[in-house]
Amino acid sequence: MKDFKVVTQKKGKYYQKILNWYEGGERKRKTIPKPLWYLIDEANSLEEIRGAIHSYKENQEPRQRKSNRRVKGEGSGVIQRRICKKKNKDGTTKRYTQYWFQFEQDGKRGSRYIPVAMVDTITEMNVRKVSVSLILQRLD
Repeated sequence: MKDFKVVTQKKGKYYQKILNWYEGGERKRKTIPKPLWYLIDEANSLEEIRGAIHSYKENQEPRQRKSNRRVKGEGSGVIQRRICKKKNKDGTTKRYTQYWFQFEQDGKRGSRYIPVAMVDTITEMNVRKVSVSLILQRLD
């Protein structure tokens, strides 16, 4: 007799298989990755399935991040270019541009001035969607 149970659930459009077992009087659950579904019928013991799941997750390569979004919880930010005016002593005005990094992190909003020497590096970091905290460390 098997000391585990596999349940198939529909989640949205897709199905998932969940391994259920009791350990120390407590119910445990683990989702079975789709490439390992073939093992369910062949497996004779709980340790066999758990070992296969563990080795599959260890050998799996980390996913490549999409470059167009930050991971949830890393904040959001945008670089804004502002044109400023400065009056000279003779009464004429001089126009110049300043770059500011506007961000929202942990529910707090703010903006930091980007020095002219760092504009290219901060822009590149923002395009690569580096965490907002790392960009702010670089600006400090």
